[in-house]
Amino acid sequence: MKTVGFMSSMFRFVAVKRWNFLEFGFSMGVLLLVYSLYQLPWGPAFYTIMVLSALKLFFTLGEGYFYWKKRCLLEKLFECTNAQAGVTPMLDAILHEGVHFNPLEQRYFSIIRLLESERSALADNYEQKSLAARNYYTLWSHQIKTPLAAAGLLLKEDKIDKNALIQQIFKIEQYVDMVLQFERLGDRDLEFKAVPIRHLVNQAVKRVSVLFIHKHIKLELGELEGDVLTDEKWLCFVLEQVLTNAVKYTRHGSVAIYWAEQGILAVKDTGTGIRAEDIPRLFSRGFTGYNGRADLEKRSTGIGLFLCKETMDMLGHRIFLQSTVGKGTTVFLDLRRGKLEVE
Repeated sequence: MKTVGFMSSMFRFVAVKRWNFLEFGFSMGVLLLVYSLYQLPWGPAFYTIMVLSALKLFFTLGEGYFYWKKRCLLEKLFECTNAQAGVTPMLDAILHEGVHFNPLEQRYFSIIRLLESERSALADNYEQKSLAARNYYTLWSHQIKTPLAAAGLLLKEDKIDKNALIQQIFKIEQYVDMVLQFERLGDRDLEFKAVPIRHLVNQAVKRVSVLFIHKHIKLELGELEGDVLTDEKWLCFVLEQVLTNAVKYTRHGSVAIYWAEQGILAVKDTGTGIRAEDIPRLFSRGFTGYNGRADLEKRSTGIGLFLCKETMDMLGHRIFLQSTVGKGTTVFLDLRRGKLEVE
């Protein structure tokens, strides 16, 4: 800890209080002038000046001592700024040291306490996000090894299964796209415009068509008329994730896309369904649920639906679902929102 010297502190205190000393000297000069004008004896004047000077010196030393004490305490406070516990414990200790702080100084301490609280909250939030990102990248690096290894094995075969290879490459593309969206989620780079819903659905279906073909899953499209005010790129990403999950957990049957009601798009599959106890946590970061853990071929990172939820919140939309085990799942995208100006 840095030592605060008493004498250096006193010199600094005198420099801070120089105008007070000048005021005192001016007052003594006025006293001598009054004595001179009235031609009074100089003795009482000198005695008065000596007594006042002694009192001034006494109080100055006292104030200088407390000034030195405050500097020592504030130096301790400064050294706690990088401490893991923060400055709050030291601030509490300072206020109980018995040193008097004026109202302005106490106000500064209140501001410091408020700033420390905000700093601590930001640090905790950053640490949580960093930990979540590290966990996700660790899991992602293991997950992407599976399609890479599968693609490598397929390429070593004498007769390459083209469809199987295309599917593995598609999985790799999806993993890469997902990690890019994970990184860009905080950028809030949005461009709202009115987009035909059929155009959005066609884009998403085209991207995941290889999955439908490989698993022989039937796609049913309803009357998808009308426009939606949204960011085309981000909503298309959500649709791709929802369709990928629908096909992934559907062994046979179909996936239907239709308007459930005005402004609410539904994606319904005839897959394995989701257990009721898993539904409330499906959109939580890293939650895989029973389906995501039970089947090794379909093992998930637990980040896809989380990204969908975050993206929909960012766009001002909503996402929710209904599911019955053994019958399938319906994901609802509520695309309704208040009127916005469209360029």
